[in-house]
Amino acid sequence: MAQNTNLNIAPYFDDFDSDKGFLKVLFKPGYPVQARELTTLQSILQNQIDSFGQGVYKEGSMVIPGGITLNTELPAVLIQNTYLNLDVELYRTALDGKIVKGSTSGVRARVNFSISAATSDRGNITFYLTYLQKANDNTTTTFTNGEVLTCEEDITYQSTTISAGTPLAQLLNSNSNSVGSTANISAGVYFVRGYFVPVLQQTLILDQYGTTPTYKVGLKVEERLITADEDETLYDNAIGSTNFSAPGADRFKINLTLVKKNVTDPNSADFIELLRTDTGNVKKKVVRSDLGFINEVLMLSSEPEILIFSRVFEIFFFDSSIKLSTNILVSNNLKNLRKY
Repeated sequence: MAQNTNLNIAPYFDDFDSDKGFLKVLFKPGYPVQARELTTLQSILQNQIDSFGQGVYKEGSMVIPGGITLNTELPAVLIQNTYLNLDVELYRTALDGKIVKGSTSGVRARVNFSISAATSDRGNITFYLTYLQKANDNTTTTFTNGEVLTCEEDITYQSTTISAGTPLAQLLNSNSNSVGSTANISAGVYFVRGYFVPVLQQTLILDQYGTTPTYKVGLKVEERLITADEDETLYDNAIGSTNFSAPGADRFKINLTLVKKNVTDPNSADFIELLRTDTGNVKKKVVRSDLGFINEVLMLSSEPEILIFSRVFEIFFFDSSIKLSTNILVSNNLKNLRKY
C-alpha cells in the first residue's frame, strides 16, 4: 500500500510516475537543479525499497521486533486531588518514573505513569505502580487508605522544587487501591505503506480500573508533513546556530500510535491490528514477521546440522505453485550453507 499523501502539489510538485520506469535522476553541469528533482530522486529510491519490501513483508508486518504485550494486573492507587490545599495536578507528571514511599507503611513503589482527575473514570488522580518493597511489617504489600506519600528524590514543577522526603500526596481515605490493565509495545520497526517505519515504546491503558479488557489493539497510521514552524530543528543551522529567518525543507513522516478499538469496530486502512483481547484473555497476537520466523527456526537449532526443506522457502519466498527440488543444508553456526 503506497502512501496516501499527495506530494504532486505546490510547493513540492513531486511528479514521480513509476510507469515511466525512471531509475535515476542524472544531474548535468550547467543545468540548474530543480527542487522537484531532488524530491523525485527520493521517490525513485523509495519505490525501490517499497518493491523489495512488498516481496518480503505484508503490509503492517513487524520487521524489527516491537512486540506487544498485555498486562491485566497493573496496581493503581487513587490520590486525593489536592494536598495541603495544593493541586497535585501541578506536579503529577513530575512523579512519573520516580520512587514514592508510604509514610505510614514504609511500602516503596515506582510510579510508572499517571492519569489526571479529568481523565479518570472515577474523578481522581491515579498513579499506576510497580511495587518494590513490602511494608515495615514485612506483610503489607500495598499502600494503605489515607496514607501520605513522599518522593525519594527532588521533583521540580514550574519554578518550584519539592525536596526528597517531603509529603506531597495522600491516598483516598477508602477504596484507594485498584488494578488496571494496559497494552505495551516496545520500540521496533514496521513495514507500513512502503516504508520501514519506527515505532516508539508506548503504553496504552485499556481499562483504568479493570482486569478484563475486551478490545482490538493496534497501531494508528498517520501521515504528516512537518515544517520548521512545528520543528525548529528544520531551520538553517549553517552558521552553527539556528537561523530563524531561514526555514529549511519540510519533512514527510509516518506516526504509529498505539490505540484501542471495540472488537465490533471494522478495521480501517489507517489501523494495524496487533492484539485482540476477550475479557482479559489474548485471542489474537502478532508475534513476528514471516521472515523473522525463518531466522528463528535457524537460530533455535541445537543439532550440528539441520535439514531445512524447500517447503519453508516455498511458503515464504515463492509462489505456492513453484516446487523446489533442492534442499538446503545449514550448519549450526549458520556459516556453512551448501546445496546437495
